[in-house]
Amino acid sequence: MKPLCIAEMGHFFVGGRRARVAGRPVAEIQLVPGSPPYRADMNGEYLVASLYVEHARPEPVTRPCPLLFWHGGGLTGACWDTTPDGREGWKLWFLRRGWHVHVSDAVERGRSGYAPFPEIFPGAPLHRRVNDPWEQFRIGPSHAEGRAHPGHQFPLDHYEDFLRQCVPRFVGTDADMLAAYLALVERVGPCVIIAHSQGGHFACAAAQAAPDLVRALVLLEPSGFGAGAMPDIPVLLLYGDHIARDPRWVTLRAAGGAFAARTPRAALHDLPAEGLAGNGHMLMLERNSDAIAARVQGWLESNL
Repeated sequence: MKPLCIAEMGHFFVGGRRARVAGRPVAEIQLVPGSPPYRADMNGEYLVASLYVEHARPEPVTRPCPLLFWHGGGLTGACWDTTPDGREGWKLWFLRRGWHVHVSDAVERGRSGYAPFPEIFPGAPLHRRVNDPWEQFRIGPSHAEGRAHPGHQFPLDHYEDFLRQCVPRFVGTDADMLAAYLALVERVGPCVIIAHSQGGHFACAAAQAAPDLVRALVLLEPSGFGAGAMPDIPVLLLYGDHIARDPRWVTLRAAGGAFAARTPRAALHDLPAEGLAGNGHMLMLERNSDAIAARVQGWLESNL
């Protein structure tokens, strides 16, 4: 593989707000065996709901604007770095093609940090069981029996490597998440957003709130579409296979079709109908992820 020349790489944080906690009991705990007691007073002021962003700029940059990657629920930006079977992820794939890429961990995920709950974040986080992605992301009908859908593209031998990157997901934090994503868009300037699942909802909401700063959206099986009308920007929606096997995904796919029908510059691509069969929900991690990335790149070249 040809060496990649990177002119700049680093990370930064954006967004956040101050919040106060009061009324919690004070306790003395031992943080390290043999250490003196620590007075754990959780009352006071906090800085919460910031967003972690890492970026890399190639030399040369050949694309017209930065590219932002937003992940889905219960995940972090790690899903754009490397596939479960060890191949380069979409971050490097697009970096090699001249994009200045930005990968973020959403509010309350990964390196973006957490906040006390229920005082600041309104409820306890949700956690994924071992079988959840297998069955909910359309890898197969039964994890317990090891049954995958015929022709599935997920690297099944590395399923547990995917499980290791799943993180807690809070509920009731949408306003904080959108505020931080908007702070990122405002800092980076005009950009393209590639968003997966829950991230698609926030990408649409950001485009609706700041249409002058979002040049295009690429939505991988989005779970929502914001709350307003989509501005006049190009939107690509991608859906994988086996959707008819799961009533929840039938509903989500129908919502995507309705969104595309009412959005003038939206294009909905059904991957199995276009010769890319066997994909589940994690399009950017599966064995044919490079072929899907190439479809995205071609669409961006035609629409920017």
